[in-house]
Amino acid sequence: MDKLSSFVAYLLSIVNYGDMHDKNYNMAKAILKYYHELPYMTIRDLARHSYGTTTAITRFLKTCGFESYKDLKQQIAASQTDRPTFNDVVTFADKSDLQPIFEMYTEKVKENLDYSFSMLDYDQIDHICKHMCLSPEIAIFGTPFATCIGLHFQKMMANLNKFVRIGVTDAKQDEIVKTIHRTSVVFIIDMKGAFFKNQKEVIDELVKKECYIVAFTQFELEEMKDTCREIVLCNKYDDDGEGRITMLYMIDILLMFYSINYQMFA
Repeated sequence: MDKLSSFVAYLLSIVNYGDMHDKNYNMAKAILKYYHELPYMTIRDLARHSYGTTTAITRFLKTCGFESYKDLKQQIAASQTDRPTFNDVVTFADKSDLQPIFEMYTEKVKENLDYSFSMLDYDQIDHICKHMCLSPEIAIFGTPFATCIGLHFQKMMANLNKFVRIGVTDAKQDEIVKTIHRTSVVFIIDMKGAFFKNQKEVIDELVKKECYIVAFTQFELEEMKDTCREIVLCNKYDDDGEGRITMLYMIDILLMFYSINYQMFA
């Protein structure tokens, strides 16, 4: 995942699951609250809003991979000029366009689900679940949305007596890569292959540890063929994020299959 997305995911984890009395809680909350204003705020402004000190802020940001508060500000400012979340049809729409836009989005979601259902390979799902059952641990990497899916998968697998680790930040991904057991199962949720292109070192280390890498993706790239034991193809469209719904669908299919066929062995 990109650095800022990784950082925001980490801040959210602190706010959602951290201790309110922890020294980083107020800092994370303040950064999230004033995120888009940070390029115009001084470090003293942020210290005041977070009830902390400039030294504490600098130390915290360095542990998150930023050279300084100025570095964070520059990266946030640069990201604000990036391509918007949705395509131009949605970005420049007005209220009169809502119904056709929603209709188009819904139809694409339906097509994605029908397509993914038609592509289900029951033998492949069985191979994946068998390795999940036998694996010493399971880990999930990928683009930022992988964290959302991962939390759902982590909770459901815990109920099935299986521990799952999630690479919610770049630092956490590096930690998992260093400590993961050999032959463990690793899911990489990566719609368009960005993770495989941008995180080659991570992939190489997982391959060295003989991990059973499973890619959930819309496109089968050469990088995946060289490193993955399984490639689960799903989705025809992902113009406005409709592919995310199908990714969750595929994870639930996997969970149901595992529960029905392998829960007794967990």
